[in-house]
Amino acid sequence: MLKKFNKYINISIILTLLFLALGILVVCFPTTSIKVIAIIIAILLIVGGIFLISDYGISIFWVNLTAVGILSILMGIILLLYPDILVILIPIVVGMFVIVNSIVDIQLSLVLKDCGYNMWFLSIILSILTIVCGIIIMINPQSSSTALTTIFGILVMVYSVAGMTNLIIFKSNVNDIVKKIK
Repeated sequence: MLKKFNKYINISIILTLLFLALGILVVCFPTTSIKVIAIIIAILLIVGGIFLISDYGISIFWVNLTAVGILSILMGIILLLYPDILVILIPIVVGMFVIVNSIVDIQLSLVLKDCGYNMWFLSIILSILTIVCGIIIMINPQSSSTALTTIFGILVMVYSVAGMTNLIIFKSNVNDIVKKIK
């Protein structure tokens, strides 16, 4: 058991270091990272589409997977030829999500008002601010995409550092942990 647990921790340390390197690369090269991600997604769409077409005639829940496969391949080819599309689409989708979510929050704030909650107006003000943020994200998608990618890279680095800290703690207490698990 001790040997297996040590092996798990060692593999986890390697993966955590790889994630840390990924986070650093994404923060240092956000635009290039988005394009690489777009190419990876494009390849996955094409491979997935080929897989769906190769199972010709299969339908799940009345959906013909051949048509889905063809659409997947077409989207993959378009994304492969024009990876910058993803740079524009991500902020637009995120911006729309923020706006829709904020509109729902405004509606819930009005319900709070009807319930007699005193701070309902604070929720409405915050919701209006997030609507403005959503609009700003959508107005300048390229800059927003770079910012979102940089934030993603920072989050990956924080995750890696936290994970590495936990792994060091686990590694230093491996004998006690293994005794407790048995």
